[in-house]
Amino acid sequence: MLWHVTEAAATSDFLAYNYGMQMRALPGPGETGDPDQWVRAQYVFDNNLSVVNADQAIFTVDFLNYTNGAIDNTWTQADFDVVQNNVSQFITSLSVRIAARWTWTTARYYRMIFTKQPVTPQPPGYVDKPFEDSGAPLATYTPGVAMTGTGSNIDQFACSITEETPLRGHWGRFYLPTLAAGQLGSNGRLTTVAVDTICTDWNLCLSGLANAGFYTVVPNTQNRGQPIRALSNVTGVHVDDVPDVIRRRRPKYVGYKKTFNAAAPSQGISEGLRALEPDADLPDE
Repeated sequence: MLWHVTEAAATSDFLAYNYGMQMRALPGPGETGDPDQWVRAQYVFDNNLSVVNADQAIFTVDFLNYTNGAIDNTWTQADFDVVQNNVSQFITSLSVRIAARWTWTTARYYRMIFTKQPVTPQPPGYVDKPFEDSGAPLATYTPGVAMTGTGSNIDQFACSITEETPLRGHWGRFYLPTLAAGQLGSNGRLTTVAVDTICTDWNLCLSGLANAGFYTVVPNTQNRGQPIRALSNVTGVHVDDVPDVIRRRRPKYVGYKKTFNAAAPSQGISEGLRALEPDADLPDE
């Protein structure tokens, strides 16, 4: 904790991450009290050059609402507007670095609630379901922000933003849509300018949210193989120059394909293959 306070104060980013001491685990077995609630935002980018709606790039971020130093389970339309406006500024500033075939079309905000923590050990065949069903989104926006980056990369190519928490095993991560070609250097890595800008802009977004009482968190559902129910506060963010490949973003529709069929074997080859059938007498070596 002292190390974090020293680092944060030195970088003037303490405000964005100044709630770690206030985070707490949610009620466990035998405990009373209502579970804390938070909001999971889903940001959807459509591929303008795809004929399949499923060819989308989506990332999610979890937000916690704080009021007067305590977790606030109530979210008003004004609360959603604050979060949406800050994230919109981040994505708009990022648009020049994302390939121009993408458009930010939808933002959805869902209420998230943990289920009760199960007793241990779990019976054979038990499948833990850590979250209650979210249901319909509490708020939906259609920003329609077009990305403007020049050049292109494959859909699966992405840049990750890592959400650091007090325990490295519980860090979070989300992946931006396909970066434009100019964001890669000749060494196949993201350029220093791209890394610095993306990380700085996201940190500015978090600072703006913190000023309004909203913080990013990482839900924890397991610890050393055992089910838990807890939220980890994000104590820092980082972006590195290593590109990521997100296989689930592989295009769902094949636009063009070329194939060759195997040629029929000649008579002589066919006779040779028949000689190797299981019942055939193999010649001595």
